[in-house]
Amino acid sequence: MVSLPSETWKRVTEASRLIHAHGHGELSGRLFEAAEMLFEGICCAFEIYGPDGSHLIWENVPFPEAKREAIQQRVGELVPFEHPAFPYLMEGSRSCMRMSDLISQRELKKTHLYNEVFCEAEVKHQIVIPLHASNGVGGMTLNRGGRDYSEEDLFVASLLAPHVITAYESNLLLKEVAPKKEKKMKLDYTKLRELGLTRRESEVMSWMVEGKRDSEIGTILSISVRTANVHVRNILTKLGVETRTTAVAHVMNEGLL
Repeated sequence: MVSLPSETWKRVTEASRLIHAHGHGELSGRLFEAAEMLFEGICCAFEIYGPDGSHLIWENVPFPEAKREAIQQRVGELVPFEHPAFPYLMEGSRSCMRMSDLISQRELKKTHLYNEVFCEAEVKHQIVIPLHASNGVGGMTLNRGGRDYSEEDLFVASLLAPHVITAYESNLLLKEVAPKKEKKMKLDYTKLRELGLTRRESEVMSWMVEGKRDSEIGTILSISVRTANVHVRNILTKLGVETRTTAVAHVMNEGLL
């Protein structure tokens, strides 16, 4: 394990908090700002390759604006065939990778990826943070020219990695439930309130009916998992049941929602 200065640990903590600050700007902006808090002279990209052949890309790489759209398309075409980290992603690797550990500069410069993409932004070095998500495989890359990344940099990236993955999955969940959440805000919880449930407990109950886990309910309602756990326990007690499955069945059968 690499030994980090206390100041670096502090920046990692601050960067992690920023990544999870849902509701404070787009996820891509938070991810890139967090990375820039930890690494000097970088630009970032975030990509997902879906099983249907789709390609999602967010980036703040200094490509020529006139070429940006064409370069993004070319990235989607070249990365699966020429990026040295991609085979490891497809094999299921979840370890952060430094590109220089996978391919020499001499071999990299022979690729179309280097000549058509990296050269446009003077990128020579990368750290890849892998991502295996519900909608595909990909990752976040930390890119720069100049000096290569150190072992310490690689270790710091590994500390950031789980936060990147969790925030992305949470972002997918929030987009999925946004229309339902707006609808639930207008629900009449009178019947549940008559059973002694608070307004918040009624909201939690409505998401339990949707099959959401406590961690997902916490994300949706912007509360901690621990708080969601407490609400669920209170609901079970007030409904006089032992399991969340029984609680959901009771609410549905009695037409309480």
